[in-house]
Amino acid sequence: SPSALLNGPDSTCTETYVTIMDDSNDGNMVVAIGNNFNCDLSSLGYWTIFDDKGTLLDSTSGIYTLGTSSFMGNSNSYPFPALWTAGSTDLTIKFNFSGNYTIVKHIGLTAFGGSTLCSIDSDSISICVDTIPETIIAVNIPDTVCLGTMINTSVFSDSINCNSPTQYRLSIFDSTYFTPVYQGLLTSDTNFSWTPTDMGKYIFEYTSENQCGTSSVLD
Repeated sequence: SPSALLNGPDSTCTETYVTIMDDSNDGNMVVAIGNNFNCDLSSLGYWTIFDDKGTLLDSTSGIYTLGTSSFMGNSNSYPFPALWTAGSTDLTIKFNFSGNYTIVKHIGLTAFGGSTLCSIDSDSISICVDTIPETIIAVNIPDTVCLGTMINTSVFSDSINCNSPTQYRLSIFDSTYFTPVYQGLLTSDTNFSWTPTDMGKYIFEYTSENQCGTSSVLD
């Protein structure tokens, strides 16, 4: 009987193609003696994709895009592999939105005579899709403060974190946005504090960074 096996990355970034490899074993041919069918060595398979709520996502959903040599296939609502529309062996895909998804490959041996005895199998792989974090200020700085007054500010935390958690940094420049007067380290903390020691106008630059890229916003 066939044994399904998928291999591929467990995380990626939006708009980035990844390939899910089908390393399934077709199994051995089985002949049912005394019946007019047999399970042969021709393996067919098709793909399905689900979101984190278990909703089936078809190729018209706009949530993902297939590579030029990849196609999903379909069961055509039949439990018999001989009646399936075969998908590509491997699946090259990019996701257009961040989130958590499950990719499933269903495989089975074709059968003559419409046999229901030829077993089918499936394997799934979960993938977390991240994106360049959007830096959004949660607490704005005041327009004016006195020397020696601590300024507290923060950004909103990134909602999706896969294998590379988003890190944040506050940098402060003079009014020319050329000379930095303070530059913090990348940190998982979204709260920042800074106390001015010289009079002048300052520009606050907030940065968010993860495996997919970096974004910044000024205040």
